[in-house]
Amino acid sequence: MVERADARFAVGDFADWQPACQTVNELAMLGVRMDVISFLGLRQGFPKQIAAPQGLHFQLQDLAFRSSPGVVCSPGLLADCLAERLAKGAASLGDAFAHWLLPRQASRIQKSVDDGILFLWVQVFDAAEERRACRGLLAHCLTGVEVHDLKPALGQKANGGTGSTSPNGAS
Repeated sequence: MVERADARFAVGDFADWQPACQTVNELAMLGVRMDVISFLGLRQGFPKQIAAPQGLHFQLQDLAFRSSPGVVCSPGLLADCLAERLAKGAASLGDAFAHWLLPRQASRIQKSVDDGILFLWVQVFDAAEERRACRGLLAHCLTGVEVHDLKPALGQKANGGTGSTSPNGAS
């Protein structure tokens, strides 16, 4: 059996689009690649015309959870992981995250998204990138930064390539 590598993410929460965009700009200045950043939240929390920071171009991907209407994510590994959990029957965003996280953490993310909080998930590949991402997220996030490990499905790659379109338009 092939063992799948965990994908590690530094995660920050934001009250709205402006501080999230400012954070993405600052992450870019710290050397974080744009294709490893994912936005997660309710569609209503994003502007109708997304003026993405630092050349970050994406279309929001709807995640049609039965019990979590309106949840969207930018394309990338996080969206792929959540879509895989949705396909396996997760009824809500919290159910999907409960596959990887403690139930309390999954419920908190679900409640935060339901309350209109936006999340930035920054995939990191080593300790230096994790420190850089955490430092960038901490500058503007609401409650602090968490680090979570997700285990992608076999067809998804934790090392940055998923075969889906990355947020900066590359495949």
